[in-house]
Amino acid sequence: AGQIGVYIPEERVVFTGDNVFHKVQTFLHYAYPDDWLHSLKRIEELDVDVIVPGHGDICDRGYVKEQAAFIEEWVEAVREAISQGLSKEEAQAGISFLDRYPMDIGIEAMGPQVQQMNVGRLYDVLKGG
Repeated sequence: AGQIGVYIPEERVVFTGDNVFHKVQTFLHYAYPDDWLHSLKRIEELDVDVIVPGHGDICDRGYVKEQAAFIEEWVEAVREAISQGLSKEEAQAGISFLDRYPMDIGIEAMGPQVQQMNVGRLYDVLKGG
């Protein structure tokens, strides 16, 4: 799903919506990863000092590369599962990045469900669905 950002050049700040999840689990269950990575490149090109993410703490532009790398890791993990011949359900049971970043405050219990939804979405996208 598309996201809207608000760029305030005179303040050197951008509100990114769900394009940036600062140091918390990223929700990929409606994502088009290639489009998201393109959006992150555009955010990184902005002349800003402050990023107000959709989730997590305020950060600076330097974090955008880390966010992109995390999305790429998700995609690569699911791509590897597909190349190993795993079914979607097997991939969902075996892939989790909860050890990397926690869930955002107040939704910690959703961690396993979010991992499964992320894997399921990426599996479908990578399989052309």
